[in-house]
Order: sequence, then structure tokens, then C-alpha cells
Amino acid sequence: MVLPNFVAQALEGAPMTVYGTGQQSRCFCDVRDSVEAILRLVATDKSLGEVVNVGSDYEVTIEDLAHRVKEQAGSSSPSCLFPMTRRMSPASRHVPARALSR
Repeated sequence: MVLPNFVAQALEGAPMTVYGTGQQSRCFCDVRDSVEAILRLVATDKSLGEVVNVGSDYEVTIEDLAHRVKEQAGSSSPSCLFPMTRRMSPASRHVPARALSR
């Protein structure tokens, strides 16, 4: 949900909420690519019982994502850092990076 939140904040000129240091990284992909991959997986028996990662291998930090969204939206919204604990429930765990394993 980070991308839609950033886009909404940037378009509204609102502060962009970045939890943690902004250095945590994620790999994003276009939903159309995910759908195509899932359709290909269900069409073959080779995927039965297998674990398959679907996504990009291009990592981007949350801080960089906020900057890119602001740039594309032509926004001057400031980025505001908040402690990760403000976002997460006590049962959650912080994941500094989510990248495809090879």
C-alpha cells in the first residue's frame, strides 16, 4: 500500500509518510506481469508443489520511492519520517528488505 499512499499524499500536497529510516527496500512489479505469471503457473503441472517468487529483482528504497513519486507528480510534499513502531502492531515484525531470492 505504500505506492498508492505516496501518490495520494503527493497529489494532495500532504506530507509523505515514511515509516522507519526510509532505507528499507522493496521490489515492485506491474500487476499485469504478476497476473501473466500466475496464469502461466496454473497452466502447467510443473509448478505443482513448487514455491515460485513472482516479481522484479530491482530493489528500491522507500525513501527513493517517495522521491520518485514526488518528482513524477510535480509535488513539493515533504517526506516525514515516523518510527516503525507507530505503523506496526506489536505482533508485526519489521522486514528491512523484501527481494526475490534466487
